[in-house]
Amino acid sequence: MTADPSPTPTPSPTPTGPMVEPSDPELGIVFEDVPVLEGAQVDVYNTVAAYQKEYWRMMTTNTVSPGFDVLASPEVTAMMQRIATQNAGQDLEILGVFHTRIYDLAVDGESATVTVCDDYREVTAADPDGTYTSQEIGLVGTAKRLTLGPSGFGTWRLLNSTPAGGC
Repeated sequence: MTADPSPTPTPSPTPTGPMVEPSDPELGIVFEDVPVLEGAQVDVYNTVAAYQKEYWRMMTTNTVSPGFDVLASPEVTAMMQRIATQNAGQDLEILGVFHTRIYDLAVDGESATVTVCDDYREVTAADPDGTYTSQEIGLVGTAKRLTLGPSGFGTWRLLNSTPAGGC
């Protein structure tokens, strides 16, 4: 007498998450509440995470990285250049840890939207006259709605950023 073989369970597909852990303690950026994503959402998330890292790098160095040319439209890159130039002109140094959260991610064909919360609770600033809290220099928790489209390189590119209230 032979025993009936036990059925082998079929594994259900598991959603994939972002390809890399986006937080970068050396840079001073922490991504919070990283969602579980799949398919094109992963690519959109990774593009936005890379953009957020370059944004924070620009804020702490007052220099726009060449990475913006790949990650963002010329209009968004120009906006980053204006911020860097203004901060450098004021001898403003941004310090501390920047917290960010990427959520409400939607992909529709060759278009994607996402909301990002910028949280400056652990950010300070300094200039020749002293040091300041993030609130004292106008960096408060704000949300922005990002629209992305194809970059032409098989990846996504940030096309525009609009205010989306507080977070």
